[in-house]
Amino acid sequence: MFVVNRLSTSHILVRFIFFVLVMVLFIIVYGIMLSILVLGGGAIHGKKAMKPSGSFIDLQALTVIIPFRNEAMHLPPLIACFQQAQATPKEVIFVNDHSEDDGMALLSAQQFPFPCRMVELPEDQSGKKAALQMGLLHAQTTWILTMDADVSFAPDYFNALERLPAADFWILPVVLVSKKAKDTWQEVDVLCMHAVNTGLFGFIRPVLCSGANLLMNREVYVQVHDWEQHKHISSGDDLFSLRAFRKAGRDIRLLADARVAVFTPSTEGIRSFFQQRLRWISKTRKVQDPLANLLGIIQGLLATVFLGGLLILLCQQEYHQFWILLGLKSLVDWAVFAPYCFRFNRWGAGLLIPLIQWFSPLYFFSLLVCMPFITPQWKGRKVNA
Repeated sequence: MFVVNRLSTSHILVRFIFFVLVMVLFIIVYGIMLSILVLGGGAIHGKKAMKPSGSFIDLQALTVIIPFRNEAMHLPPLIACFQQAQATPKEVIFVNDHSEDDGMALLSAQQFPFPCRMVELPEDQSGKKAALQMGLLHAQTTWILTMDADVSFAPDYFNALERLPAADFWILPVVLVSKKAKDTWQEVDVLCMHAVNTGLFGFIRPVLCSGANLLMNREVYVQVHDWEQHKHISSGDDLFSLRAFRKAGRDIRLLADARVAVFTPSTEGIRSFFQQRLRWISKTRKVQDPLANLLGIIQGLLATVFLGGLLILLCQQEYHQFWILLGLKSLVDWAVFAPYCFRFNRWGAGLLIPLIQWFSPLYFFSLLVCMPFITPQWKGRKVNA
């Protein structure tokens, strides 16, 4: 009996040591991969983005297109940004997507330091993608900058745009800002995604972009866009444009610089938060980017291994090792992602990274579970994605 107990104890000890080694190896591999991608790629992305192209963005050849629907509450801050801007584009086109508030009246009453047009979307058309297409039809300049109606930007934003080398497609930063301190957690996953996307551009190419701050060559867009292939999908104008430029082999650049960033408010409440994230996932899924899909699979595998390891430790009541594993991963996540958050002065989000990352596997699995049962909405309409 004594020999059996010794063998049993030895077997348990060997299994435990093996498990600890696997978890340590996981942290090492995870930390190295993430550091190379985010920190390494992020460090070299700026040089790649600012590579001379022979010319620069000309503000007098730039039209800003802003689709809006029921944005009367958000338009005044945006208007103030334009009025306080140190430099201005040639024209701004606001495209009204059948708003039911007084947004159009508010715009009509404003004084702008540059030409500004208000365009109504026809009755037989609706949605942000259709509104952007309408704006592109009215624009006549070389450069097109798309913005959302709820963004804000610094007074020297357009000055910074003038210093960008001319490229066919510029992905510029969109920074989520919580309206209340208690909602700061909403910023974390977006900042982490953008940090990874910046690193990807440094080494390979970006997989994400946002129409809230997207700069394009209008002529090239007209040449490469595949509107007919996805016009029935109401969401994803930005990612489909990125796909079209990528397939055509055009010059795509990304710059993670606060000087060319716009800031957009977070959602209010858990329901709105999940609606927003489900819209993002649905349009990403429809674009079918092989690199984005591969990254999603890798992220899912890493989350499963990590969560499984934590559960095993809890079941075996190895609480000391549980907290060590959780602490090590939190330290890696903070060291890798916090610098990107601090770049945009998102100090609260940077400090919350370890806490939010504890729940990120459950968060992603929750989104996957919700996808088949929840149809995302935008401005009171179901998103056909």
